[in-house]
Amino acid sequence: MSHYTGSILVIDDESDICELVQLTLESIGFQVLVGCGGKEGLQAIKDHSEHIKLILLDLAMPGVSGIDLIGILKTDFPQIPVIVMSGYVADKSEVVGLGAVDVLRKPFQLKDVEQKVIQILLPNS
Repeated sequence: MSHYTGSILVIDDESDICELVQLTLESIGFQVLVGCGGKEGLQAIKDHSEHIKLILLDLAMPGVSGIDLIGILKTDFPQIPVIVMSGYVADKSEVVGLGAVDVLRKPFQLKDVEQKVIQILLPNS
């Protein structure tokens, strides 16, 4: 997958999840940025928006929530697709209604992360 250019941003207030997702995606050739929490994630979006091709976003975070971030992304960065990572979402249609393209229900398997990311970023592979 070394032919892929651009970065994936992982935003979650649980550093273990950020690290596992980052290592998983880097192991298959993606560049990964991490924002631990909504405030740090928002800053990463502002600093690197021209390079970010996909965001993996937790909804339930203290301070700036994932729902807050989706609203900002829809307005300011509509070209960046978002996959929501949440244990509180029952159905994909809930997050699509917010502006996300898909959902990873926590707890998820790391192979599911790989599959969703490839499906969104490399649909013809």
